[in-house]
Amino acid sequence: MNTNIVIPCFNPPEHWEVDFVPKSFELADYLKNLSDIKIILVDDGSTRNFDPSIESFLKENNPRIEIIRLDQNQGKGAAIREGILSSKADYYVFTDIDFPFGLKSINDVLQKLRAGSELVMTNRGGEYLKLLPFKRRIITFLIRKFNRYIFALEYVDTQSGLKGFGQCAHELFSKSRINGFVFDIELVLNAKKMNLKVAEVPVKCIDNIEFTDFRKSVIWAELINFIKLMTKNLF
Repeated sequence: MNTNIVIPCFNPPEHWEVDFVPKSFELADYLKNLSDIKIILVDDGSTRNFDPSIESFLKENNPRIEIIRLDQNQGKGAAIREGILSSKADYYVFTDIDFPFGLKSINDVLQKLRAGSELVMTNRGGEYLKLLPFKRRIITFLIRKFNRYIFALEYVDTQSGLKGFGQCAHELFSKSRINGFVFDIELVLNAKKMNLKVAEVPVKCIDNIEFTDFRKSVIWAELINFIKLMTKNLF
């Protein structure tokens, strides 16, 4: 079985590649009994810390790494969509460049996929909220409430940045139109319409995880996307 691990990347921290290469080997070794792993890094139009020398370093040090470059920044949803639709595998998993929930969580997601689930979500639980900067905490709390009471979703932690997909991945992402951070909600809503078999895995953040706080421009852009989803799915 083949699994593509899709990782979006935009303006990563300095020297990230030095840590990423050994982590990518560790991931492939950890999952070797479950799947043959390819890691697809999608550079979402980075303007720093992802130049040709870094790309060469990554490819030379781990042949499992494939790199896709987008000409300009389009958003996390667009980057992941490109990574999935441009590749073929038995299973697909997307996560973030710092593997925020560790390697075991990816293993747990793959186990659920192999057991027959078509979409595997992850749940960061209530303790996760306490780790967040104030604005992100409020936004995450409100999104969970909207997901439960407005969209009537069974699994409400749609924004958790680790998900897995079976062969439905291409059809599901072909229906996706949201490029920003709330693309996850659109995915889950479409999965509900398609009657996909959905499972959930609890996850916890790794130690010393760092969170960025959303700029006002990002919040407004995502609010517009959220309103579009409500209009499309409720009216």
